[in-house]
Amino acid sequence: MKGDMAFLSGKGGRDAENKKEIFSSDRSNAGFKKAAPPEKLPVMESIRKPGESMIGPVGPKKEIEKDTGIKTEIDEVKGRLEQWKKSAPTQIRPEMKIEQPKKIDGVKEKKEEAAMDLSAPLAKSYLKFVLGGAALILILVVIGGFFYWKSYRRIPVHLVCQDFQCVEIQGEGENECLLNGDCLPAEPVLPQSLILSPKTRTIEINKGEESSLWDKLESSLSEVSGDETENILERILIKMVDGFNKEYADLDRFLSLAAINIPSALAQFIEQSDINGENYTLFVYQQPEGKRLGLAIELKDGAETAEVLKSWEEDIKNDLSPLFLSADISDSAAEFKDNVYREKNIRYTNFPEPDLSIDYAVIGNMLIIGTSRDSMYGVIDILIDNDQGSDSVSTSTPTN
Repeated sequence: MKGDMAFLSGKGGRDAENKKEIFSSDRSNAGFKKAAPPEKLPVMESIRKPGESMIGPVGPKKEIEKDTGIKTEIDEVKGRLEQWKKSAPTQIRPEMKIEQPKKIDGVKEKKEEAAMDLSAPLAKSYLKFVLGGAALILILVVIGGFFYWKSYRRIPVHLVCQDFQCVEIQGEGENECLLNGDCLPAEPVLPQSLILSPKTRTIEINKGEESSLWDKLESSLSEVSGDETENILERILIKMVDGFNKEYADLDRFLSLAAINIPSALAQFIEQSDINGENYTLFVYQQPEGKRLGLAIELKDGAETAEVLKSWEEDIKNDLSPLFLSADISDSAAEFKDNVYREKNIRYTNFPEPDLSIDYAVIGNMLIIGTSRDSMYGVIDILIDNDQGSDSVSTSTPTN
């Protein structure tokens, strides 16, 4: 191969040596001189013309053959070089750029990046774990310190109610409250009505405003509601308010506020009650002529009150005058008469005002006082229809 390359580059090679040997006169002459026919070989007669030498011309013919052979060898060498270039591996071709180191560096960089990508979340998770653990430990320390301070270092206190406020007092003791709302007085117990009624009206009287009962009551009764219908009885409750303290007025308190007088002889027959307002019922009756007030009082024994009530008829008009509100009955005569409604005996006296009167009756152990005939009839209807005025309950009416 080196000889071929040297030959192509003009520096000789095997062909040059051959050429040198071919044109060497010494070699040619020596060959011809030493050559002799072998022995015992048949002698062939050559066909030649007379005078023609057996050895042809040497010079010009050999040079032509020599040039032709060199050219042929050159062509063969060139062909082999072309085949060698084509069959050579692509990675050593001069036009190809080999970047194997760069590829290796790239792989290393990717591996390093992948390692960094994996290590970053691990580092963040570890940091979160450390911070979370530290925070948890801090919280536990704070809670433990608080309970230690509360149990061993804090001065003992307890909660009590003062002026409707829940306040903290130093020293051992049981808690009376936890919030200010615990110190507010409870709503008073709602008293049961002696007469069943579908509606209840409440009048609140603040401390120091006791004289305003009738003004507030008249103002409340003057309000017209859309659902008012005739022949309807409505209960009225009187609630006393003193700051946060509230209670319903008992019978004695109501009689004092209303300026109504009950004779002591009758008062001894009145049933006492543990719940304020449960032994009497103030009511208003809606009728075509207007609203009429009435009063029901629970008695211990209604049968024994007949004579007491008869003796009260002389003063009953003045003692019960506040129940007539703004109506003036001072000059009216008070002559009582008997009446019966649904087998219930009634004593009554009429006044000049339309449908204005004093009607009273004892039904069972209940004294009913009305300021009109219709209001008395309405109460009797309710008591009988609700089995409160059955025949098993004794009734009495004072006799003349």
